[in-house]
Amino acid sequence: MSRRFVTAAAFGGVLSVALLGLRVKAEPETLDARNCIPGDAWLYFEGGPSPDANWRELLLGGLPEAERREAEKALDEVWTEFTALASREAGTDVSRLLQEVDRAHFALLDFRIEKFERAMGNGPGWESERPDVDAVIILKSKTKGYYAGLLDGDLKKFVQPGAEYRNRKTWIIDTGLGRDPDAKTVANVHVASVADCLFFTNVRATLEKMIDASEGVPYPGGAITANPEFLRASKAAGKDAMAMGFVNLKKVFEGVEASLDRDDLSQYQQVDAVVGQSTLRAAVMWGGLDGRYSHSGASLYLDPANELWSILRQEPARKDILAVVPARSVATVVLTVNDPLKTWESLRTFINAKVKLFADPKGRDAEAFENGLAEAEQELGISIAEIAGVLGDEIGWAGYVGEGARFDERSQIVFAEVKDPAKAKAVIDALKEGEAIRGISGGGAWESVEIAGVTCWNVVGGDVPFGYTILNERIFVLTFDAEVQKAVVEAWKKGDVLENDKYFKAAMKKLPAVNSKLVYYNYMSLLRTVGAATRELDPAILEKVKGEMGVASVTVEKPDEITMLSGAELDSELTASAIKSALPALREAQEGAKRTQRLNDLRMLSVAAMGYQSQNAAMEYPQTLEQLVDAKLIQPAALKKSDGTDGRYEWFHPVKGDSTGMDFVMAIDAEALSTGDRLILYFSGAVETVPQARLDELLEAQDLQLGEDIAAALEDAKDLLDAANGAEKEALTARVKFLGTYLKDVEERVEKRK
Repeated sequence: MSRRFVTAAAFGGVLSVALLGLRVKAEPETLDARNCIPGDAWLYFEGGPSPDANWRELLLGGLPEAERREAEKALDEVWTEFTALASREAGTDVSRLLQEVDRAHFALLDFRIEKFERAMGNGPGWESERPDVDAVIILKSKTKGYYAGLLDGDLKKFVQPGAEYRNRKTWIIDTGLGRDPDAKTVANVHVASVADCLFFTNVRATLEKMIDASEGVPYPGGAITANPEFLRASKAAGKDAMAMGFVNLKKVFEGVEASLDRDDLSQYQQVDAVVGQSTLRAAVMWGGLDGRYSHSGASLYLDPANELWSILRQEPARKDILAVVPARSVATVVLTVNDPLKTWESLRTFINAKVKLFADPKGRDAEAFENGLAEAEQELGISIAEIAGVLGDEIGWAGYVGEGARFDERSQIVFAEVKDPAKAKAVIDALKEGEAIRGISGGGAWESVEIAGVTCWNVVGGDVPFGYTILNERIFVLTFDAEVQKAVVEAWKKGDVLENDKYFKAAMKKLPAVNSKLVYYNYMSLLRTVGAATRELDPAILEKVKGEMGVASVTVEKPDEITMLSGAELDSELTASAIKSALPALREAQEGAKRTQRLNDLRMLSVAAMGYQSQNAAMEYPQTLEQLVDAKLIQPAALKKSDGTDGRYEWFHPVKGDSTGMDFVMAIDAEALSTGDRLILYFSGAVETVPQARLDELLEAQDLQLGEDIAAALEDAKDLLDAANGAEKEALTARVKFLGTYLKDVEERVEKRK
């Protein structure tokens, strides 16, 4: 029997080890996090650092060696300070934790909206963020089991053990929202670690499904990697996207419809009938780096049955307008409108059909659009169809700011391609005679001027200065300032135009040259212009930033897809000098944050002192800061300096109740600010920053007054002590001793100042 038991036990041990070995072997080194994201997610995001990007080289590569060393040292100081502070708060090495992050994945699962009444008028509103929203987060580390080790180690104090699932540990993080009766699913966050991934979700059942998926058990309905909308959208982002976001618009609109009551649903469906929003299928956004080239994109997928889209969709076209846009323009937009006359006629038919569809039973609204259009055309003096008939396929806008000028309405330039200059001239003449243009001109007279051999027309003496010319024999140019008009013509004559600009070419280097829409801006030029216009950006910093960088976005359209691509060749001189110039501001911001924290700490000290008074007799101030700790009103750590040593505050207290003035100093922050000033807390609860010299004056006057108050209080206590007995005598004896020590300290401070 004994022999059989030993044999059975040995066999059981071997089997256990074998099964354990299979289990360990089955645990992969890495996990495809996407396979663990539910396929019915309506919102998905993933992102992580580019493994091939040399960030220091990208940011600082344009600086001379000495300046680069200086900038690198400053950045290292900022990073070290940040990680040291974060590590103290988290109780683990935050620098290592951040270095371990390989990629983050996030998803929202159940799209619903709720109606609520606005607090201040304007009827009902809508919200989609609810206290029981279902969310999923997956963090992927570079080292298998790293997160599990943290949860069992340094971060153990932040989590609670949860129920095991599939022989796997789970943890729970208490969010503190459990006290809110509306917080149905976010009171706790459920956590599990699988291979190199850490799962977070606020729904326990979802966590179990994620663990199932990690072990090959398919999701009900499939993971997001099986969602055809996601698969199609994610192809646009490619494999090297540093960040990618996906929205399942079909699910969003289904969720909207499911959340509406009958009346709201009817209104929603009317809007949908016009714009066809439910025919939108999915959208994806992405971004990344290709060497020194930054790229990003966004694609919108839709049902080809969308009526409005079938009218507005434009075939790609080459941008001829770029041959006349000044290179110094801060921003430029160029749009393609295939056959403007046909597009206008289709749009007019579409609008008329929709107006009649939703007209009231008596048909009073059926002609509203046509009547309004007729009035507008009468004021113009020509029909929209006649205007559209002379236009080519391109229209554009640019903002041009001359030397020392500001960006305003005079900076605007409008461009339009025309098919035939002679026919365009007839249309322009008709518009000039129309009531609308004559009203805008404010009685001004049209005069011609020759600029570099080009005939230009301007309104002189009117309320609104504007003018026009035709360049390249077919690009109509409308301006609102004579100097801007001159700059446009001269730039065109010199060839100093956008299509020849090196920053524009660099931005467009990997973007399609043939596209239906283009947006371009010079990053630094636009930043300087905005800074000058708003006065929000420090001119001193902007003047120090060197380098220029162009950013371009183009749109390519297909029957059921709109894709916008953006690109910019990174200018290391620009990014490096911007960082270097921003470092002083960053340090100032850090210092400001520290100062704010220390101000708040002093205010909390005042609140704690008031709490102490309420727990004890009225106006009985704590004699030491330790009394606030003993009363559980502050934490012991609040008394320590930033380096962890004791003695963070110098503490004062009254000796005769409220006889001490409220303008006396109660506490002084032991550490001076970087300016040498000191933070002080008054008995009134006010906190102030004062220079050291001013503080010395305050304390000198305060000590003289305190000395008198203590001496008087000491005499009073001695007089009462002679007639006291029992507990009262014991208390008075202690008070006499305390006051004597306090008086001695004050007298020593006074003596030192002499």
